Amino acid sequence: VNVSWAYPTTRESGLPINPADIAGMTLEMSVDNTTWSLYNNFAANVTSTVVPELEAGEWFFRGTVQDTDGRDSAPLVASVVVPDETPPGPLANLDVTLV
Repeated sequence: VNVSWAYPTTRESGLPINPADIAGMTLEMSVDNTTWSLYNNFAANVTSTVVPELEAGEWFFRGTVQDTDGRDSAPLVASVVVPDETPPGPLANLDVTLV
């Protein structure tokens, strides 16, 4: 799964933010949009990552921007559905009778 992001150009107040004031971004993952696990922290010069080999199902990603003074933005959540590409299970039943 490719995850990419764009850093904000304004603060919550609506005033511009100097790009040099952005420290980076924290990316978390969840399978239920409730319980989150840290995936990684990224420096401000990084704007994408590849998350390899996720199991089939819906995955949620949450990104939070940090400024150089340690303040965190409100989180932004996005999701992706990883399809189940395994073959079908075996037959439920196979009867063989002599005729």
